Amino acid sequence: MIRWWPALIFLVFHSAYAEDRLGRLFFTPAERISLDRLRQNSRPQIGNAQVGSAATEAGELASAPLTVVSVQGYVTRGGGKGTVWVNRRPLHETLPADTGVDRVRVTDGRVHLKLHGAGKEVSLKAGQSYDPVTGKVAEHPYIPEAGEWAAAELEALERP
Repeated sequence: MIRWWPALIFLVFHSAYAEDRLGRLFFTPAERISLDRLRQNSRPQIGNAQVGSAATEAGELASAPLTVVSVQGYVTRGGGKGTVWVNRRPLHETLPADTGVDRVRVTDGRVHLKLHGAGKEVSLKAGQSYDPVTGKVAEHPYIPEAGEWAAAELEALERP
């Protein structure tokens, strides 16, 4: 009989706390609602400028020359929408930006980019870059406007 007392005490105290669920950590219900509204209603910031109308973006893209396109990474949220980092800029999958890319989508761990001007769709993994002039995909990341540290890193990657 004495052996059952610890188990009985454990069950009594455990059942008192069993109904508390963790749910989403670190956010109150009001904060979660606010975050969900921001995700659904706001247009993303790219650099320091707010994304403008589609006509303005199309005009800017038409004047942009074809450059090397690099994918640094991507994140997909539970709702299916995600963010892809192209040429060090965050892009939402449904919105074009001034990176030379018309459309972005992620499937099976690959980022599919429709390049502006070339009309070609390229499939890259995170960390790869594509040069539209040569048509080659490079395994090392090309990071435009990154500075000297990136050049040194790329040199180290290219050495055998």
